Amino acid sequence: MLTLFVVAAGCGGAASESRAPTPASGPASPSATAPAGEAATESSSLGRAQADFDDASRAVELAGNECAQLCKALASMARAAERVCDLARDGGDDGQRRCTDARARLEVARARVREKCPACDPG
Repeated sequence: MLTLFVVAAGCGGAASESRAPTPASGPASPSATAPAGEAATESSSLGRAQADFDDASRAVELAGNECAQLCKALASMARAAERVCDLARDGGDDGQRRCTDARARLEVARARVREKCPACDPG
């Protein structure tokens, strides 16, 4: 198997051809995952909400001392935290952990923004 990989890697296009059968094996079990489809969608939505929250958190960090950008990023972070918590209600312990973490990170960011920009009140 290792020899095949080395040969395929040396051929450029052959490496992508050797991976073609892998996606074909994925649809072999859709009936087994059908009941989990709703959970996967909810989990996917929660994952997207978490990613949005993380992006907004980075925007707060990157805004520096520019109050207009800090306020806007903090408002986005607050909305994203609420979305994470809304989606996490039925997410069990992991969902609750994500919500608690998002709210804690939001409070830390609020404190930092208030310190730099007292007039900023994103809610």
